[in-house]
Amino acid sequence: MSTKTVTKEIPLKCLNCEHEFDGLAELKEHYIQDGAVLWKTCFNHPLVNCPRCRSHRVIARDERLMC
Repeated sequence: MSTKTVTKEIPLKCLNCEHEFDGLAELKEHYIQDGAVLWKTCFNHPLVNCPRCRSHRVIARDERLMC
């Protein structure tokens, strides 16, 4: 299995003030190539703080990205 780090804008949520916003995050793409490419993308860490309270405690809103 191989891993690639990508940066994308995704829906984020602040754990401090519950503010929901879109922002850049680092994601890890895990993939296997065996005839067809299969992959799973996982949230690694946000690249932005909450714009409302400036907290660094930010997670992905999309639960499918939480591995």
